[in-house]
Order: sequence, then C-alpha cells, then structure tokens
Amino acid sequence: MKNYLKFVSAILIAAVLSACSTGGGADNPTAGTNNTGNEVTPDMTSTTTPDEIYGKSGLLKNSTVVFTGDSITDGYRVDRSDPNDLGKNNYVTMFNDFIQTNFPEDNIKVYNTGHSGYWIQHLHDAVQSFVYDLDPDYLIVNIGTNNAWFDKSPIETVEKEYRSLIDELMAKTHARIILVQPYLFECDTILDGLPTNEYIPRINQISDIVCRVAAEKKLPVIFCSEIFRQAMDKMDFVYKPLLSADGIHPTTNGYRMFCDALCTEMKLPGYTPKFRFDFTDIKAQYGIVSWSDVN
Repeated sequence: MKNYLKFVSAILIAAVLSACSTGGGADNPTAGTNNTGNEVTPDMTSTTTPDEIYGKSGLLKNSTVVFTGDSITDGYRVDRSDPNDLGKNNYVTMFNDFIQTNFPEDNIKVYNTGHSGYWIQHLHDAVQSFVYDLDPDYLIVNIGTNNAWFDKSPIETVEKEYRSLIDELMAKTHARIILVQPYLFECDTILDGLPTNEYIPRINQISDIVCRVAAEKKLPVIFCSEIFRQAMDKMDFVYKPLLSADGIHPTTNGYRMFCDALCTEMKLPGYTPKFRFDFTDIKAQYGIVSWSDVN
C-alpha cells in the first residue's frame, strides 16, 4: 500500500508541474517542490506501476546496496580495493545471499566497502570511492568502534566528526540510510591492549551519539548492543558462540543476528530470522524511526 501511495503521489505531482509549465511556469518547473536530495526518485511515466518500480523484495529494482564501515563490516575481505569482494560469512554476504537467492529478478547489486581499522575520519576521507562512486540507493553505515580507543580525541570531537559524515552522506547521495550502532560485548577477554575501564564507557558514549544522530535525522538503526543483550537474557547464550574472544568481532552466529535484525527491520518478504529481537523500548527511548516509517 505504501509503495502504491508513493506512485499515486508521484503522478499527482507530475500533473501539477505540467499544469504550472503550461500556465507560464516553464522557466522554473520545480518551483515550490521540497527535495532534500536524499530521496530515491525512480524514473516513472504515466504508464508505470509500483510493481514495475519496486521488486518482489520491496526494494527498488536495479538498485544498489552499499555496506560500509570498519572491520565488523569488512568481514574478512581479501581484496579491500574491490567492493565486489563481500567478505566471508558476515552480515553482508548473508544479506546478499538472501537477496540473490530469493529475488534474482530484482537485479539488486550489493557492495562491501568496509575496511578493517577505520575510524570515522578514515571513512569520511574515503567516501568518494567507498560510497559516491557506487551511487547507492541503500546505504548501511557501521563506524565508530575504533574511535573508542585508538582515537584519543575528546568525545565532543568524535560526535562532531560523526555528524559531519552523516550530514555529507545525506546531502551527496540519494540513498536511504541505515545506521549501525557500535557496541562492545562485555566478556571476559577484550582485544589485547584495551583497558575495559576506559574503553567500555567510551564505546557507550559513541553508541549514544549514533542513536541521537539517528533520531534527529530520522534514520533507522540496527541496535547491536541490544541484540547481544537480548541474546544473553532470552537465549541463555554465553558470549563465545556470538563473538570471537576479543568481545568485538562477531562469529558467524553473531553476524547472523545482525543480518536477522537488518532483514527484519527492512521487512524483506519471506525472510525467516533465526533470532528475533524487540527494539521497541530503545526506539522509544531515543525517538528513533523504523524503516517502515520512512520508506
């Protein structure tokens, strides 16, 4: 129904603009429109139907999905210069496998530009090749974990840099953006050299920044910390099946939970999650929108 309403709205807008141009408004046919630059605007004609624009996946046909970020998105890529290298057994490959297996006729292309070790600043410096050159229709951004320790900047500086990155991505792409919450899964052993008394409070601050920015910009979020908390509370898991011993990098099971949360949030038809999560409370806490609210 939502896609159909989009289609009807587009036809009405086209009719109004046509009327304006014949009435002397041809010098500025877009006057009065409110295009923020972030909308995905399919090329539609009067004979186009919603089913011809959106595929069975619910995503735009012939669209591009880009995952970008740090090592958690990287997911064991061999050639980081090649966005076609999706990595191995990570949430990008799992997402792509589901899309290509179930909706091949939608002709959706998935890219991975995650880069191990990257901070927010590194991703910002690389956005041309990591994002803009790929012209994404959908963009999943997972960045900030490495700023929690390796970056010694004040937390206010980290927030400023993150906001600048997201503002630029929204201004310079037409992509529908999903943010991924940085996390630390509190376990017995953290990555060597990271004192937990400093790292844990800082990663929590960065996680809060991501959620606040998402609420302000009306962007959906994948809540990784909440994923692991609910897994522990409801599934009686210990951390080892979910993450490697460093408390940061997911195992295949951990990545599966990320993919489950992402595909469920995007309401991909026919997707059956292995793990189910309820993000109602944290969405309400920050005032964060759901994918279905803005798409």
